[in-house]
Amino acid sequence: MILEEFDVGSLLNDPETFGTVSLTASAIGTGVKKDDLEANVNVLVEEAIVNGYPYRGLSIEGTASPTMFDGKAAMQDSSIAFTFNGKVDMSEKNPAYKFTSM
Repeated sequence: MILEEFDVGSLLNDPETFGTVSLTASAIGTGVKKDDLEANVNVLVEEAIVNGYPYRGLSIEGTASPTMFDGKAAMQDSSIAFTFNGKVDMSEKNPAYKFTSM
C-alpha cells in the first residue's frame, strides 16, 4: 500500500494533532477476525505530521498481531532518533517486554 499525504487528522477527527502521512507498507498474514490476525509487516513512513511537526524516516519490520509485536523499528529524524529490536507481548494481564534499544 502506498499513501501520499493521506489526511489522518480528518480520518480521526483530530486535525489539530494529526496532519498528513506519506508511507509505503506491506503485510502478508493470516486471519479474518481481529483476534486471530497475524502478519509480517514492513512499513516505511516517509513523513508523518504530528502536532505540526513533520517526523521523517520511521521504519518498522516484524511480525504483528493484536497483542504482540516481534521485530525492529527505527527512526532517524532530527528531533528523535531510536532503534528498537525485540518483542512486546500484551496477551497477559502483565505485559512482557524483551528488547534492545538505542
